[in-house]
Amino acid sequence: LAPYPLPGLAYEVVCAFGLGGGAENATMVFANPAPSNFLPRTLSVQFYKLVQILGVHGLFRVWVAALLEQRILMVTRKRGPLAATYLTVCAEALLMLLEPLKWQGIYVPFVPMSMAVLVEAPTPYVMGVSEPTLRDAELDDGIVEVNIDNGRIRLPDNMPAVPESLETKLDAVDATLDDPMQ
Repeated sequence: LAPYPLPGLAYEVVCAFGLGGGAENATMVFANPAPSNFLPRTLSVQFYKLVQILGVHGLFRVWVAALLEQRILMVTRKRGPLAATYLTVCAEALLMLLEPLKWQGIYVPFVPMSMAVLVEAPTPYVMGVSEPTLRDAELDDGIVEVNIDNGRIRLPDNMPAVPESLETKLDAVDATLDDPMQ
């Protein structure tokens, strides 16, 4: 018996126990769903929000940055619990787009003001901060800064350029998102 079922299979364990001469059975099922082409744990609202803010073109650039294990800093003007929720939803949606790969870098969807020094880490990360938190931090040029309020993305110089043919197609998709009648 393997410790964990292979994808698409399930183990059924039946336990018999009894008190006072009567026997009862309890069944436990250990299942591992089969892989699919669907995005896991998807909530369309999360993806829609990211596409709405960044556009397909911007989201593509941030996705490439994540695949290249860049330092990705998501920024919002919102504060407190609202900022934490907003940043977490956006960061989780980005990491879901990496499936079936897993993000191996630092992941802090909301950095509190008292820990602002974390954004200066030299290792790959996905972090989210409220704009006032950045006042004391010293950011270098190697950070992908994503403003999730206005969709502005600042890329480092070492990021590869998007081929012009693909850029044209991404812009065309963005244009249809702006005009839903197309």
